[in-house]
Amino acid sequence: MPFAPQSSTLSGRIVLSGAVDGIFPLFSPAGEKDWVPGWDPEMLWPPGGPWQEGLLFRTQEEKGEAVWVVSQFDLGAHAVTYHRVEPGRYVARVDVACRPAGEGRTEAEVRYTFVGLSESGNAEVLYVWLRLAIARRYQPAVPAIERFLLGMGRRKFAQPLYQALMREGDWGRPIAERVYARARPSYHPVTVGPIDRIMRGQPAA
Repeated sequence: MPFAPQSSTLSGRIVLSGAVDGIFPLFSPAGEKDWVPGWDPEMLWPPGGPWQEGLLFRTQEEKGEAVWVVSQFDLGAHAVTYHRVEPGRYVARVDVACRPAGEGRTEAEVRYTFVGLSESGNAEVLYVWLRLAIARRYQPAVPAIERFLLGMGRRKFAQPLYQALMREGDWGRPIAERVYARARPSYHPVTVGPIDRIMRGQPAA
């Protein structure tokens, strides 16, 4: 059966103190060093090049390296688009737009669009979307939540989703309890222990 990539999109806005001309550079590869812990990009091409369209760099991630390219750049409009590739996992398009939000303030809007490159990458993309759906109590997502938790026993994915469901009280707790009753026999003991505690209202570890 041909591989079918999955896609999901997340977006958010934040208002920051400072004029837009000073805030926008904080979203450059060099600027993010000032506020993102552990951010240490390796600039690749062009050598010593400024923040511009076509700039290529890479970062070290949990499962290897990610390669980034500045695919669109408009300094005057305070907008930039990156494409970030983790080979074998997923591609992410990252759109950043900054605009004035009153005297001495800037609104920054960031949008991430993920596309899986493999079955494991698809799982990560779907997981991101399910976390957002749970936080918004998005009822049409419940069948997808159930299928994912019944078929995915990895603690990395399962534990945070059960925690998120339990935090949603009267909406999420019944879903968590119903699914876990069916899924628990198929989960590895490494996964079962923390989730048992979550279901009892205790810390996972």
